[in-house]
Amino acid sequence: MYKKDKKHINCKSLVSAIFILSIPTVMLLILLKNHSVSEIKTVFLNLKMKWLLAAVGCVFLSYLSEMMCFYEITKKIYGKASIRTSFRVTMAGVYFNSVTPFACGGEPFQVNYLMKDGIPMGSCANIVMVKSTVFQAAVFLTSIFSFVFNGGSLNRLVGKFNLFFITGVSINIIVILFFVLFLVNKNVARKTVNSVFKLLQKCHIIKNPEKYSKKKEEEIDCFIKAGKIIFNDAGVIMKTLFYQFLNLFFIYVIPYFLLISFEGKYGSFMDIITSQAILRQITAYIPSPGAAGGAEGISYFFFKNFFTKSPVVSVILIWRILTYYFNVVFGGLYLLLIRDKKIKLKNNYIKSGKAA
Repeated sequence: MYKKDKKHINCKSLVSAIFILSIPTVMLLILLKNHSVSEIKTVFLNLKMKWLLAAVGCVFLSYLSEMMCFYEITKKIYGKASIRTSFRVTMAGVYFNSVTPFACGGEPFQVNYLMKDGIPMGSCANIVMVKSTVFQAAVFLTSIFSFVFNGGSLNRLVGKFNLFFITGVSINIIVILFFVLFLVNKNVARKTVNSVFKLLQKCHIIKNPEKYSKKKEEEIDCFIKAGKIIFNDAGVIMKTLFYQFLNLFFIYVIPYFLLISFEGKYGSFMDIITSQAILRQITAYIPSPGAAGGAEGISYFFFKNFFTKSPVVSVILIWRILTYYFNVVFGGLYLLLIRDKKIKLKNNYIKSGKAA
């Protein structure tokens, strides 16, 4: 059975990899069809490298912001936290969310890396759930801010902008309510913990889930207590929201640096930031790994309004390399090369945590 499961997982991974790699290939073909090799070469040779490097720097700053968000949540719920583990958990989310549909593959691996730091599973599940809720709230609030303060300009720039906005906001609200329900309702919490056990079993992180079935109620109580701890501290919520806003800002500002790098334009800062907020909310729910295909197509309607001198497809290609393909390569290499700490977890990996 294990061999069959492994073969099935490898087959799905191969299909995902082929699909992910096919998108930039198609974009390159489109670029070559509409522009000569000499034109493309001239565009890339004229790039202002310092601004391109600034865009790359934003990617790493977004990782650090995400790491600090995990660090603060873990410290509050468990009583202590590790920067090393927080970064490892961040990269697990970055990598596995990038290679799975709906960006849903990161959570079980994030729980796994937190458990390896000695944190009980109930608290681990709660940490990841709280982090996801804060992230969705930050995406929602930035999109609302964008609509309120720059909706008129975006309506002029992007056709059917209101439809994009309403669709994204509606889905986002449903997701946030779904996460909050999991955090405050004990019956739903029970389903959450059971789901986590099943996911860990499916990923072969826990090989004998029946062995720990008697501990589930203890972990459910741990999950609920951890939720009460975090939601009773407005200071921690505000701090984690701040780090999430920073994370999103660093991602949203990348196209602005690309605009300067490609065309030397310094205007449109607010328009680019707010349009990216709306774009992020829309593409988050495209059911392909990393929203591949959909993100490139939808972003064209936004990018064509700012990049008027350069081939828009080339800009989108660089943008996706920085905001998506770099996540896959860097995240995968980091998780592969950086070894786990040796921690004895045989008997105590799902015991109650200090703060929970």
